[in-house]
Amino acid sequence: MKVTAFTCLDTYNIKNGFPLAAWSESLVNTVESGFVLCLVAYFQKQLNLTTFLLATTYITASSWALFAPASFGPSPEVISLAQVFSIVLNTSALLPQLKQNFERQSSGDYSTITALVACAICGTRIYTTIELANGDPLLLLNYGVLFLLNVGLLAQVLYYGTQVEGKALASLFLADIKSDDSSIEDLAKDVNMIEDADKIGSVTSNPIVAFFDKPIIKVVENAEER
Repeated sequence: MKVTAFTCLDTYNIKNGFPLAAWSESLVNTVESGFVLCLVAYFQKQLNLTTFLLATTYITASSWALFAPASFGPSPEVISLAQVFSIVLNTSALLPQLKQNFERQSSGDYSTITALVACAICGTRIYTTIELANGDPLLLLNYGVLFLLNVGLLAQVLYYGTQVEGKALASLFLADIKSDDSSIEDLAKDVNMIEDADKIGSVTSNPIVAFFDKPIIKVVENAEER
């Protein structure tokens, strides 16, 4: 979904002749999302005929939209419609998170830093669209909607985190790089269980590597009974 949304945005910018400085991060996001999608398909063993057909369809449609001559390629109206579709896809990716946070009255797992950075990027793109893309209405709509949604997510995380969950503001911004005490306690329990299992010579079918302020503990698959 993300690959499709970013590709539509790239195509719209290219066909309208907007400078790369106005949409460069979208191109980076397209390549990054495509690479991640390939990794997911590989490790989930989904490199089958269906995946091949989908990839072929994507490449063919993208090449047609970008390189076909004007007499044979998509009309400006179709390109604009694709950009509207991109806005819908980007919006639908954030709405479930907003809904989940509201229903749980929780800051959830969404990163505070991610929301803050997204707000800054969208705000910057609103400015560059006005300056470099002649204030294109569809691009302004795209970045404007994303800006509002990310502001909403940021507000949820800050409000629920500080007012409902009683967390310190600093801890919300450090959540990506610092584990809370409950996570550490759970990890400690897991480590103790692994040590106990190792002492009695238990054998597991899933290798486990535990890290917790002590040497790495490994329970090796198909280990010999003591």
